[in-house]
Amino acid sequence: MDFKYLKIEDVRAGIKILKISRQGSLNALNREVINESTVFFETTMNDYSIRCIILTGEGDKAFVA
Repeated sequence: MDFKYLKIEDVRAGIKILKISRQGSLNALNREVINESTVFFETTMNDYSIRCIILTGEGDKAFVA
């Protein structure tokens, strides 16, 4: 999956990190971020190999504004 505002990292088997990547706007949620997040969760919802998703924001200043 290729997203404009999300970065997905595989930490190890069954664990993924989902990063919101809009550092210029303190990772603020907008329609595009919400739509991309919806697509991500809908496509991974039935993947039972994923046991944990860590949701975070990219950068040091803010998780989400």
